[in-house]
Amino acid sequence: MTAPVLKSIPLRDMRDGGPLRHAIEAAEEARALRDDCLAWLPSAARRMMPAFDAITRRWLMRSTSPYVAEITAVAAALEFSGVWFLNGSYQWGCTSLARDDDAPWLVRTLDWPFPGLGRHVEIVRMAGGAGEYYSVTWHGAGPLRGIHQPGATVAAHGASMAAAARYHGECARDLAGAAYAARPAVA
Repeated sequence: MTAPVLKSIPLRDMRDGGPLRHAIEAAEEARALRDDCLAWLPSAARRMMPAFDAITRRWLMRSTSPYVAEITAVAAALEFSGVWFLNGSYQWGCTSLARDDDAPWLVRTLDWPFPGLGRHVEIVRMAGGAGEYYSVTWHGAGPLRGIHQPGATVAAHGASMAAAARYHGECARDLAGAAYAARPAVA
């Protein structure tokens, strides 16, 4: 058996503009991601996406999600349905487990078949109040999915890239390894 050829994960520098700039500059890719992720749904369900967006938006607003403003801006910039639903899927369609053995840890896995997550993943260099970091994310995704801050801890949030990629037979990449490999060379 021959090992699959691993496709390079794109690295984008979005330190100025963040997730909104990322969505605007990758609007075509964001639409392709939406189309791939929702392809498994019956056509009647895909036609109901504006209603699913409204339900997700109301639910995230009522739950006081810290991502509401960011998702609002991304959805307005992209101007197509599915942005709220896919950004809320980390709440709607993930199983979570939190434990505190020797160290606290959180495990989340995407329970829904979203084909294309592995093909569309990117590493985005961002900047925020705590400094610069790398985010493992998707086009049009408001909330961070995974972060790596050089010299600090790696954290994952939302859909598990590796689990989603293995589920669909795509090439999986380790979050920490991907973020580490994408770091700028140190002179």
